[in-house]
Amino acid sequence: MAKLVFLALLIILPCSAFPSKVLGLFQAHKHHHHSHSNHRTKRNLGQLIALVVQDTPYTFYKMSGYGNWCGLGGDRMGDGSYVDGCDLCCKTHDECYYTARHKHSGCNPLLTMYHYRHGGEGPTLEGNTSAKKRELEKMRNLPSCLSTENEGPSCKEAICQCDVNFSICLKKEPCDPKKVSKRSTLWWLPG
Repeated sequence: MAKLVFLALLIILPCSAFPSKVLGLFQAHKHHHHSHSNHRTKRNLGQLIALVVQDTPYTFYKMSGYGNWCGLGGDRMGDGSYVDGCDLCCKTHDECYYTARHKHSGCNPLLTMYHYRHGGEGPTLEGNTSAKKRELEKMRNLPSCLSTENEGPSCKEAICQCDVNFSICLKKEPCDPKKVSKRSTLWWLPG
């Protein structure tokens, strides 16, 4: 567990200091579907960071320690409570990872690579009311998982869906900066 915390800090701290450069690293490989899985920058934690940075108004380090569930450790209060909708997004994400780990033997959410994209063709806009068109247009800009050919439900797909749903949830739920826990590992970082 200590190794995972260390690995997470190695990834999170550079992201906080140079978010645009780090985002560029992760954007470069989201479109390459047939890449080597042993490349050091290609880890799920990196993909999660890229999704949060690219799809929400938050930086990854600002989310660390938010409420009771966001960041390392989860459920800091120990009672399952969450402080608001943003914290509920983190709780749901943690529970999604838990389910994936138990449903798929050997599944490690922090190391499992998957393929995703932003936007895309999306649903057709023709023949819809203007309100429906606005709703559909928003859907076109959301991230989505790309399933790999001839694979049934897998750890990859489960983890991808967890991260994509988390990103979409954070897009909808405002996070109040006053609700960052001072017990967070990274609460002291400037934002």
